Amino acid sequence: MSHSLSLEVGPEAAARIERLADAAEKKRLDPETALDWAEPVDGPWMHMPREFSPLAGPPLYDALSLPERRRLSLHEAASMLGTGIWFENLLINALARHAYNLTVDDPLFRFLLVEIEEECRHSLMFGEYIRRAKTAPYRPSWWLRLQGKYYWLTGSRCVFYLSILGTEEILHGMTDCAWHAPDTHPALKELMRIHTVEEQRHMAFAREYLAAAFPRLRPWGRWYARIFAPIVIYSVVQASVDPAVYRAVGIPGGWEAAWSNPVRRARVKKSLARYTSFCRDIGLITPATDPLWRLLGLL
Repeated sequence: MSHSLSLEVGPEAAARIERLADAAEKKRLDPETALDWAEPVDGPWMHMPREFSPLAGPPLYDALSLPERRRLSLHEAASMLGTGIWFENLLINALARHAYNLTVDDPLFRFLLVEIEEECRHSLMFGEYIRRAKTAPYRPSWWLRLQGKYYWLTGSRCVFYLSILGTEEILHGMTDCAWHAPDTHPALKELMRIHTVEEQRHMAFAREYLAAAFPRLRPWGRWYARIFAPIVIYSVVQASVDPAVYRAVGIPGGWEAAWSNPVRRARVKKSLARYTSFCRDIGLITPATDPLWRLLGLL
């Protein structure tokens, strides 16, 4: 067992993380052979499950014809994948920084490199789907990208893993639904399957690490994470509703309707329920910080 890992998270968590590292080596998937690109991406398919469209709920969405909903879902999926590439970039950077101080015989070093490899493949798959969709190359606003650079410079290890876990929880319900929906484009369906399978392991690691490492932080480190983590998650929620999507598909007032949509807001809270419960269990969400989470619409 790695001595450095045991010092960081304790022997029991270290043993579980080492088992995750072994599993990571055994369950790699190859996107080049797994994805079927025979069907044109811009063909008559859905790309975002109806219930996960930010616009679903208001009369504006119900008034759309089926071809219009398909086109909207294509642009929504391209925007989501573009945001995914942005977040994977932040994640890869955080994983590389964690691995920087580890020795090559540390199982955690091996696990982090496998995670980086998987996140790079995810970004390649996301980018190829966007390219084939022939939409604009959507990405978060300059303001969110600036926040991302700030996270690079100031984010602690625990904040990064809290961000990873929260973002994956937001995406998990949508990716699982798209994977199983019969009218999802075949390549996107398989892409979502690969992403879901591999991210389950990443989420398991983040939970193990945080449950052991967060209580070991010094008081100022815990308070930094308590304030910073909900702000990062809120930034991800902001990035999930892109005004450029609604301009591209010609829906005036679409962004305003999507952002204020009570159905979308309720879905965000529901998707984060397991995450916020975990955050309470480890002491991240306290009576003092609970109002901040509620103010940001995360609870």
